[in-house]
Amino acid sequence: MSKYVRRIIPFGSGDIPAVQRWLEDMAEKGLFFKECGLLFAKFTKGEPKKM
Repeated sequence: MSKYVRRIIPFGSGDIPAVQRWLEDMAEKGLFFKECGLLFAKFTKGEPKKM
C-alpha cells in the first residue's frame, strides 16, 4: 500500500481561500499536502488533525 494519495484539484489555483479550505479539509481526513501538478495534488497519509 502506498503512503501517497493523489486527488484532483477541484478549483483554480488563483482562488486562495478555496485552496486553504481544501487543504484544511484534507488534513482533517489525514491527508497532508506533499506536492502539486497541473491537475492533481499529492498527499501523504497520516493521523487526522484539526487545522
